Amino acid sequence: QLLESVPGYEYTSGESIFTDIFMTLARSLSFMDMVQLGLGNSECLARARPQLRQLISQRLLNNEPLTIAAITQVVDRFNAELRPHFAILENARLRDEVDLPASINFFNHSMLPTIINNVMEEGNPTTFHRNLMKKCSLYIRQLCALLQYCCLDGVTGLESILRALVNQMTNGVPEVLQEWTMSHSMVNFRTFISTMNVPAEDIKPFLVYRIGGPPTSPQPATSPPQVSPAIEPMDIQATEEVQIESTPIREPTVGDVPPNQHLNEVIGWPNALPSEWVPIISRDSQRQRRQSPQGPFSDAYLSGMPSKRRKLITSSKPQGNLSQVISESMATALGAAGMSTGPEVDVIAQRAGQDNTLRAAYREQVRTTLRHTLNSNPDYLPDKYPNTAKYIKKQ
Repeated sequence: QLLESVPGYEYTSGESIFTDIFMTLARSLSFMDMVQLGLGNSECLARARPQLRQLISQRLLNNEPLTIAAITQVVDRFNAELRPHFAILENARLRDEVDLPASINFFNHSMLPTIINNVMEEGNPTTFHRNLMKKCSLYIRQLCALLQYCCLDGVTGLESILRALVNQMTNGVPEVLQEWTMSHSMVNFRTFISTMNVPAEDIKPFLVYRIGGPPTSPQPATSPPQVSPAIEPMDIQATEEVQIESTPIREPTVGDVPPNQHLNEVIGWPNALPSEWVPIISRDSQRQRRQSPQGPFSDAYLSGMPSKRRKLITSSKPQGNLSQVISESMATALGAAGMSTGPEVDVIAQRAGQDNTLRAAYREQVRTTLRHTLNSNPDYLPDKYPNTAKYIKKQ
């Protein structure tokens, strides 16, 4: 009703995916729901779920079953409607070596399927709104981080893109409303950007780099864009429309590729695979390149192993009660510091295990480490593991 009171307002269903999504939420939620949503309270999204599912099923899936191929086509349509808006990127100075439109396309193919699945799957209705809010928040934060990384002026460049977007969206509305929207958008944006905290390493796997010179192998580097219609859904590249020469996958910069690595090994393999596999394999390969060391296995995981393998792995884990663990850790630390073994070391280690202050600090350190590990794990849900959530919240 508020939108319909704006002079010149007119909405036609089916003209834009973005407008359809916005109007679906606007018709399903009240103004106070929108305010609560902005404050981080996502319970109201549960009421909008039936309308969102209907929109995705009818508008995007054309009432077809939810399959990997269907989701890929949905993201292709999303990217196709997004492409005309790439003109706003011209308002910022961008990195020449990065193909930003193709990077955004690839980013959408990596991120949007999980959001679509979250809306469409028959999951727990009590956790739906939290999961959806979490995934959408991650999508927005990483998209902004991707844009900021590609802007030579950083946050200033990202702000100029946002200003162009708001001007485009409010074109034709009364000037007072346009100024109010711009002012509030900038305030909210600056608050949001100050708490974004997305490491550059998290968004680099989504980058598509241009190839500046001729390839070193006989096969031309620009051949992937000239694909046959049979694999046309590989729209994540979007190289035909933007008239540039770019790699068809997210690729590290030339300096990151070993000099003896054949160029076809980097850019040729997507042509031999179904298009829906490309984002998954590319994402996994990037994760493997920056894979962190394997952490210790949990007791629950070890209990499912064969006894010999379990014994081999657990032999290096601390054994005994808390006092014994602290004593052994102290003895190990003293040995690493160069103190020879002897009665003095044994006495110090034993007293450390009996010290109540040290025991309390050890427990708190375990709880702090566990809290940090779980909060950074996307698979951890407090509602699914209530005892764990209760433990890490203890003060």
